[in-house]
Amino acid sequence: MTIDYIKVFEREFSAIAKEAACTGIGFHILSYYIEDSGRTASVSLECRGGDKHRVVVLDSDPRGCEEDSIIHAVNALPGILSSRLLEVEVDCRYAGDTTSYRYLLRDIPVVIMHRVLSKQSFLREIAYRDKELFFLIGWNGEIAYGVGGEDSIVIPLVSGPLFIHTHPSENCYPSYQDVKSMSEFFASGGLVEMIVSRRCISIARLVEPFLEEDYWALQEISNCMRKSRRDYYSYYSCIEKIKKLKSIIFEIV
Repeated sequence: MTIDYIKVFEREFSAIAKEAACTGIGFHILSYYIEDSGRTASVSLECRGGDKHRVVVLDSDPRGCEEDSIIHAVNALPGILSSRLLEVEVDCRYAGDTTSYRYLLRDIPVVIMHRVLSKQSFLREIAYRDKELFFLIGWNGEIAYGVGGEDSIVIPLVSGPLFIHTHPSENCYPSYQDVKSMSEFFASGGLVEMIVSRRCISIARLVEPFLEEDYWALQEISNCMRKSRRDYYSYYSCIEKIKKLKSIIFEIV
């Protein structure tokens, strides 16, 4: 019996998709608030379970929140992300008035990463197909997907917090095309990108708002990989440069 992995992915990831959208919105709300207000802040995330999703910015200043910065963030975010957003309630309060767990910007992509890795065995199973698959979690909490050729896929220019695609081999390192797409994904507001193979998973995730210098560095790394793809050692020395970026962590699990 042939397994429809697209339907299985939808079933396995339907709840995670909404959590990822809510969590990612929390990242961008907090990022905007910190920049606009000049304050030190963290965020509380209520993104798991049910249909109600809530993000609370926790300002470290005893004077309380800059309400205008919250309003500006909420109003600006659909335009910044060029997307229809999951319905999320956004609030703000003094951090000292809550016992909720506080997430800093660098913590938020890790939340998404860990939720996806809870499905690690399923993800590796779908990498055994003879064609690449991609799954994009949109900012509205919905899942977009597609099937590529034997060793390539065409990735749509759609914004979202999480992008996953498979390599039908044991190699989970990105190709030069993957790195170029990665630069566009993070530039459009994405937070976590994963490549799943039969043996391993590579993960690129933000630790702070994506830097323009890292965008151009990824473009250069992609060109380096393209020119070196017939030389194994040069090719992987190009990939290693991703680990030197300031706003991204790249790791293999």
